[in-house]
Amino acid sequence: MKRGFIGLFAGVIASLGVVAHAGESNAYIGVNYMIIEQDSRFVPGDTIDTGETVVRFGGEINEYFSSELRVGMTTASVKDGAAELKNLYSIGGLLRVRKEYGSLTPYLGLGYMWTREELSGAGPLSGEATVADVAAAVGVDISLGENLGLNLEYFALTMKPISDINRTGPSAGVFWRF
Repeated sequence: MKRGFIGLFAGVIASLGVVAHAGESNAYIGVNYMIIEQDSRFVPGDTIDTGETVVRFGGEINEYFSSELRVGMTTASVKDGAAELKNLYSIGGLLRVRKEYGSLTPYLGLGYMWTREELSGAGPLSGEATVADVAAAVGVDISLGENLGLNLEYFALTMKPISDINRTGPSAGVFWRF
């Protein structure tokens, strides 16, 4: 199963290259801010909120599919006394099923994400760990003209099988088509 997700991720990356070299480019770059609610691995049953800034690089494959590479980092770490938790970076890809309706383009996305997190100031528990799992998104792109647009999305990264973490939350941002 893991091999399949790696294949999906490689396909997303490869499709970005194909789109970039197409005669008529439908590529875009965007920046989103995500308000992430995450299960706490340190206090069972508790949740923590982190903010994450994500840069999105994508392109339309055809009328119904687009692919996207996402790179993000925590902009709002969580502190509890001397301990601080933050996501150093996240990276992954999504394949999006989409359909344009005038200036609105709703979509469903599925992909794979890796997140590197750091816990500091917690004595022997301090350190870094990489967690990864399936990512899903549902959202809408709103065109404000030929190039500029808004993106609204709800994102979910369910890492329950790997590390008992569930990261979900809304996101909003802007994008530029070129």
